[in-house]
Amino acid sequence: MTLVKRMASSRLALPFMIIYSAALWMVRLLADPSQWPALIIFFINVGLMAELNNRNALMRQYSRMVSCSYIAMMMMWTDLLSDNNAMTLQFCVIMAFSLIFTTYQKRYDMGRKYWAYLYLGIAAILWFPVVYLLPLFWIGEAAYLMSFSGKGFCASWLGILTPAWLMLPLIFIPDTRVVITSQIMQYVSEDKMAQLLTSLHNLLPVSIGVDTVRLSLTAFLTIISFIGIVHYYRQSYKDKIQVRMLYNYFSLVMFFTLLILVVIAISPLYSEVAWRSLISIMIVCVSPFVGHYITFSETRITGIIFWVAVTLAVITAVARLLLPNMQQLQTIN
Repeated sequence: MTLVKRMASSRLALPFMIIYSAALWMVRLLADPSQWPALIIFFINVGLMAELNNRNALMRQYSRMVSCSYIAMMMMWTDLLSDNNAMTLQFCVIMAFSLIFTTYQKRYDMGRKYWAYLYLGIAAILWFPVVYLLPLFWIGEAAYLMSFSGKGFCASWLGILTPAWLMLPLIFIPDTRVVITSQIMQYVSEDKMAQLLTSLHNLLPVSIGVDTVRLSLTAFLTIISFIGIVHYYRQSYKDKIQVRMLYNYFSLVMFFTLLILVVIAISPLYSEVAWRSLISIMIVCVSPFVGHYITFSETRITGIIFWVAVTLAVITAVARLLLPNMQQLQTIN
């Protein structure tokens, strides 16, 4: 058994990754104590990713690599970890996946479907374009979960609209309308909106508006996701049909998210809120593929790729989390 496979099946892997992330979070909190809500959401999401793996048997053997991969990738995105809205949105997406997966071949499980889409509705309150995931969930239900039905379609609309109905009275509270407008304008700034309304020519691709660091991190995430996906589909015949369908579901959402990332990067629609929200969704979808790759890869080349990816992830996380916060701590002292 290779070292990588021993690490993948070790019961100490997840505790080690939790200690690793907690150490980096400690530095973040020393520099900025206001980040503790994001810390709580982060560790809740780690637990949910582990539960998503266990409940759906995403691995054929004991492995905590899904949640470990999630931790490794998340710790690289300092701006995402600092964004309470993006972290909460990610929590809602994980809950939506967890609930909708329980409806596999259960066309009339309206309760689980309602709650799954309710979490998507909450995510849409945090970042409205999440509603574009709604057709993907319907396609996934019909094609992979075999649970789509007319009643389920109605339940999904009830779930997605419930948070909006509950927040509707807030419009009549003084000054709340200004807050709602400011939330909407996070997606596209006023200057960009004016440009778009002036001429459709402004919708044509422009120079990439993403900074080099984010672009490099996204490229890294995309490369390892494609490596994991190719590896999985080469090995998928060893899994049960239900597990294969769940991975298909993940890949459907991941490819759509990546497509939207590309469109946003080369268009005037780019905003940091949109970028962080999409990356948070993409990491959830990519983690099972990366975890599967680490657990079941056996060749020397895959081992080299693993160690290169781990080294880059750790160096990036330490550099992006520690260096700016150490400078801030020195300023405070």
